[in-house]
Amino acid sequence: MSAIFVLQAQDFNKSVQLKWKSVNQEIYFQGANYPNNYFRLPVYSYVLDIGKNTATEIKITNEVYKPLQDVKLSSKQLSVIQSQIIINSEIGIDRKNNLATISVFPFRNNNGQIETLTSFDVAVQPNNNLSNN
Repeated sequence: MSAIFVLQAQDFNKSVQLKWKSVNQEIYFQGANYPNNYFRLPVYSYVLDIGKNTATEIKITNEVYKPLQDVKLSSKQLSVIQSQIIINSEIGIDRKNNLATISVFPFRNNNGQIETLTSFDVAVQPNNNLSNN
């Protein structure tokens, strides 16, 4: 069950609500992706058409977190959860259009308490990253 949204090349702003559920010790939300490197933990993602741009600048604001309860995570799952959420952007090409795949790993370890991201605002600005930083 995977949802990918393709959007047009311009500044993109969206408020996101993740409606978490759990069944048999598995935690999920609608439209989640499950990359292997996160050991079956859900990831929020979407695809943005960035036109001729070669990079994106991503900002996450107004985050709301909730302590994870009633789910026991494996040691492998716990090992990938950092003190802040993980945001990734990968650029690819489809039919001569640059596409940015934006993903948010919505877990954090807040001083030993695992928390899930329940809502946030995301802003994506496509740009031409011509520097070699």
